[in-house]
Amino acid sequence: MYFGVSYHLRHPLLALEKIFEPFPRLVVIGGDPTALAIAAATELLIFDVHQLASQPPDLAMPDNLQTALADVPDGQRVYVPNLVYANSGPSTGQHDIWGYDPFMSRRYSEFMAMTQGKDPDKAGYSLSIHTPSPLLKMVRLGLYFDDKGNPQRIEGAMPQASIVYHWKLTPTRAEAFQAMQDPSFDPTQTVLLETPPTPLPDENGGGSTVQIYGQTTDSMQIV
Repeated sequence: MYFGVSYHLRHPLLALEKIFEPFPRLVVIGGDPTALAIAAATELLIFDVHQLASQPPDLAMPDNLQTALADVPDGQRVYVPNLVYANSGPSTGQHDIWGYDPFMSRRYSEFMAMTQGKDPDKAGYSLSIHTPSPLLKMVRLGLYFDDKGNPQRIEGAMPQASIVYHWKLTPTRAEAFQAMQDPSFDPTQTVLLETPPTPLPDENGGGSTVQIYGQTTDSMQIV
């Protein structure tokens, strides 16, 4: 990351040429470096303006949204499709299904795309949730708002920590997604793993409990 920043600062025109290399129609503007710089700045501004994920901290949410969010049990997550209030979680105390980091793991993005019937290979940073897939309880989604802004509950959202004794080997993504979409799959009873666990759990076990003792944005203590 730091190398990239230094590189752009030291070689701005070369960096701009690299940026627009896949777009020859934008580069061919008479060979004028100034025109190229203006085109690059305009393009970046237009793109970045739509990527600014922020909102005023005192932005008041509509009453129906506030009422629905207030009833969400602690530990469950929500999905607010309205981009105006998409970052309201830090002020309302709710955890959004997409988080608040501009980066996202590919595995999570692919899983979310699969739950909505989308191609996992084309998964992106965010995705509109239109289908209340039962698999969404795996990521603790307890409430989402439909296209009309009506709150919809998802029953059975899993807790942050739980003990599961049964496991199934699914070495590939395709096998894992196929197993998840089986109507008999219950994530509270079976865990899908890419490799066998070590040590092997006692599948006849039971009665154990788990509790989150403390957590921060970077760590979690489980007992």
